[in-house]
Amino acid sequence: MFHDIKEDFIIKQINKINITKATGRDGISAKIQKIAKPVIAKPISELVNKSISLSKFPKKLKETQVVPCYKKNNAPAKSNYRPVSILSVISKHFERAINDQLVFYFSKIFHPYLSAFRPGYGCQTALLKIIEDWKNAFEQHKFTAAIPMDLSKAFDSLPYDLLLQKLKYYGTSKSALNLIQNYLSNRKQCVKLGTALSTWQDIYKGVPHVSISGPAPFNIFINDIFYFISDSSLYNYADDNTLSYSGYD
Repeated sequence: MFHDIKEDFIIKQINKINITKATGRDGISAKIQKIAKPVIAKPISELVNKSISLSKFPKKLKETQVVPCYKKNNAPAKSNYRPVSILSVISKHFERAINDQLVFYFSKIFHPYLSAFRPGYGCQTALLKIIEDWKNAFEQHKFTAAIPMDLSKAFDSLPYDLLLQKLKYYGTSKSALNLIQNYLSNRKQCVKLGTALSTWQDIYKGVPHVSISGPAPFNIFINDIFYFISDSSLYNYADDNTLSYSGYD
């Protein structure tokens, strides 16, 4: 399912890098990558292709530093901080190569009302569908009831074993399945506060929030939710879902 990339692919990815992005554990900043682009583009493309052929994601690129970002209210309270994950900038090139091909494969499999993290789809897709359905119900003099739902810690709670089973069910090749499994397994994170680092801890579930490859597995995991809704309508955008039903009573 996954195929080799060319050097031009890496050059395009480096050109898109925002140099203000935080530097990950490897200490290689986005600015340095842009300066060294003519020299490093080919070696990085070769490393990405090696990763695809071996179905292994580089171990060092699976290490995440988490920085607590203050939101509001009482500063000493831990609940008032949002964890921001910082990945290696180079890891984004590996993830983009995997993600683009994974999204292309699932483009004809995803439910048409799965609205987030897809080219040509967005929050407006879900809103337009809701407005159109409710307008039609109103014109038929029907009552409409809706239940908005937010899946709590959806990205953090995604179980790897069930995700891999769904990938297998959708016909993902064995080599691609092994690569995704390797990408998700043995991930580590630590907390960075100033220059101080906590001890490294293993991650057993969930997909990295800031990773390029994070949203695609989440979409794959939640895609079949539509097939369990029979009497009402479901409108989805990432971890936000709305159940709606219209009737004369």
